[in-house]
Amino acid sequence: MAKLVGTAGPVAGKEFPVSDGIILGRAFDANVRIDDLSVSRHHAKITQTARGFVLNDLGSSNGTMLNGAWVHAPTPLRDGDNIQICQAMFTFREREGVKGAPDHATTVVLRDVGIQEQNDIISTVDIRQILTGPSASEVADPPALYDAHQRLKLVVEVSNAIQTEFDLDRLLNGIMERLFRIFPYADHGFIMLKESEESDDLVAKVVRVRGSQEARGEIAFSRRIAEEVMKRRVGVLSANALVDGRFAQAASVVNFRIRSIMCVPLVARESFLGLISIHTQRPDARFTTQDLELLTALANQAAFAIANATLHQRLIRQQRIERDLLLAQQVQHSFLPDKVPQVPGMTFCASYRVAMEVGGDFYDFIHSAPSRLGVVVGDVAGKGVPAALLMARITSDVRFFALAEPQPCDILHRVNSSLTERPAGDAFVTMLYVEIEPQTRRVRIANAGHPPAVLRRVAEGEVRELGAGVGFPIGVMPGAEYEQEEFVLTPGDAVAMFSDGVTEAMNSRGETFGTERVRAAVAHGPSHPEAVLERLLADIKKHVGETPQSDDLTLVCFGLS
Repeated sequence: MAKLVGTAGPVAGKEFPVSDGIILGRAFDANVRIDDLSVSRHHAKITQTARGFVLNDLGSSNGTMLNGAWVHAPTPLRDGDNIQICQAMFTFREREGVKGAPDHATTVVLRDVGIQEQNDIISTVDIRQILTGPSASEVADPPALYDAHQRLKLVVEVSNAIQTEFDLDRLLNGIMERLFRIFPYADHGFIMLKESEESDDLVAKVVRVRGSQEARGEIAFSRRIAEEVMKRRVGVLSANALVDGRFAQAASVVNFRIRSIMCVPLVARESFLGLISIHTQRPDARFTTQDLELLTALANQAAFAIANATLHQRLIRQQRIERDLLLAQQVQHSFLPDKVPQVPGMTFCASYRVAMEVGGDFYDFIHSAPSRLGVVVGDVAGKGVPAALLMARITSDVRFFALAEPQPCDILHRVNSSLTERPAGDAFVTMLYVEIEPQTRRVRIANAGHPPAVLRRVAEGEVRELGAGVGFPIGVMPGAEYEQEEFVLTPGDAVAMFSDGVTEAMNSRGETFGTERVRAAVAHGPSHPEAVLERLLADIKKHVGETPQSDDLTLVCFGLS
């Protein structure tokens, strides 16, 4: 798949897939967004034609350059072309999976090339055989022992040179460069690695051609040899590997007239990582079994270096993710209240626990007017960073609309309209909004697809649900209207608001905590809000036992002191 690789400016280090009709620009709806005020909103466009991809400037203020020339009309793109838009620079890559390959952009394709079954593979070498040291015949033959010593010396030198390189691209290029010095008759070679741990598909990572920097096209390589190396994990020495008339007229295939090849596996800690192949076109300089043994030993050291570099990169990515999650957690907590309201005659308390580093639950206390206090509990569908980002947006929207609307039903309507007009993918939010008049003790509540709150009336000895007139979740239905319920708090009353992480808290038998357990915890024991909160948390903990928390859990309780 074609792609743009950012090389400088605000896009440096980023990669963008290229498909028909992609827009490059500053606008948020641009396929390739460039965060630079000097870039036009819709600056340039790449389209796909029957002859390939074409770059076109969209009448931008500062223009678009291709390989140092201004683009005034639709201009064809070639692999390796450089595109500049103000301070942002890209390299266009039309062929997938040749990182670190030189500018000739030669790729490797595994094909069934019709090799003669009787004479294509001359010999094979198992790494376990050559790691046992020189054979008895070599010990008895001084020249052979000297050759074995020289091979061992080369292996040690290469191993020392590559073991401390942890950048995978530089490592692979360094390995290939040293192999070309060790095998002076090599005309071209490549390193292919597994696309992923779960897949056996091989992807060319480095391709090198000696003295053919302008060559373009494909190296067709025997699928049978690749499978032999992969399955048996042995090095293979082969002659006349691509003598096949079916490829003689193929314009897309670079005819390297391969006369002798070596192909060896990259195996580390019993895991197959990929393969290395070295080819020569010279009929008078075919590789030997000794060459294959040396390349196999070198590949054994290279495999461990590649495995270490891959692990190092994975750890670096993991550390970056952990830093990002920590920052996201700090930002998310900045949107939550740092203290509960202090209202004479009333008590407020809350508990907030996320299932992951960041979550989608939220709650807030909003002093919308001197005579009004808003209490909101919400739950963004999903978990992790995407849910936390939407949680931050919804929290801001609720605070903004609460200052303009006195009724909970109208606040939910405005928040829903904001999200449906500017949707965040398929995400939606459930929410309870409560408006309290502390002086009159009057309470109004509206529900947008959220678990109903529970009210305990001590004087009447009842526990019932509030806001049972459940409306659509926020972001699901444009123009949705919401009902609201109104009542007056009396001494001893307590209200519990919670997310579905409470009712869906699950034990090891798969049983959820459920609404009835919530009602029981609220109904029995002291009705003071703090006591209700502590009782709910204790009952949930007792129910789930050692089962890990599977969802965010939020509780807010309030009532008359």
